[in-house]
Amino acid sequence: MRGVGRALARTASDFWKGFRYPFRGIRFVYGVHPGLVAIWIWPIVITAVAHISVVWLSTAFHDDLLGLVWSRDAAQGWLVVVWWTLRLLLLVVMVVTGLYVVYTAAAVIVSPFNDLLSERVELRARELEPPSFSMSGLVKGLMLSLSLTITRFLVYWAILVPAFVLSLLLPGIGQLFYATFSWLVTAVFFSVDYTDWSLARRGMTIGARLGFLRRRWAVTLGFGGAVWLFMWIPVVSLFFMPGAVAGGTLMVLDLEREGAFEADPSLPASAALASSNDDDQDDP
Repeated sequence: MRGVGRALARTASDFWKGFRYPFRGIRFVYGVHPGLVAIWIWPIVITAVAHISVVWLSTAFHDDLLGLVWSRDAAQGWLVVVWWTLRLLLLVVMVVTGLYVVYTAAAVIVSPFNDLLSERVELRARELEPPSFSMSGLVKGLMLSLSLTITRFLVYWAILVPAFVLSLLLPGIGQLFYATFSWLVTAVFFSVDYTDWSLARRGMTIGARLGFLRRRWAVTLGFGGAVWLFMWIPVVSLFFMPGAVAGGTLMVLDLEREGAFEADPSLPASAALASSNDDDQDDP
């Protein structure tokens, strides 16, 4: 029993440790290194404009869309109540669907900025100089970042959509199971999403990254759970995003120091992020 108690205490401690990383990231980008605003401001602006556009377009055109099927003039008597109800439901569906689509698209568009922010956070945490500008390196990094983001979203929906369909077969219990399962998948997804840039710079394969997150699953779940919690709050989620990027990067650095995985300094992508214990650093 004492062994079980220690294991539970260690798991709870690891979960809390992971939960704190986004807040450490917020302090890092907003308090300790405010100059990083030149990078993290663009994802916020792009995502905010995309969300506002969805709400505006849905509000402006949901009447016209409903009118293609059922015009307001055709609703008489008690059918007027039905028409207005359908109008409201259509608006809600358009906004929610649009926000989901925009979130996916915006995440792909802002991924290069978040990748760059993650790199700068890591370099500043290690007190290293940023690498010199290279157009070929920029294009290569953009393509890699975009491909990784698109792949993550495809895998995410490939898991959740079938799970949602299956949950409909068991009314009540199925929805309860899906709510728990979707939270777990989303928390893991956020952990993968916000640590992927750091792990990619170390040349880790997808299997190696998942293995790393699996070995430290309590920390991973705590971090992803914190991101999940704040990503559902309008406006707050926009300004929480840079903290999540920085927090995921700091988590990788800490777990790397604890020996959770080995970096591969032979790869060009990770050469600039070699161990800061080497006092004689070459300019990356």
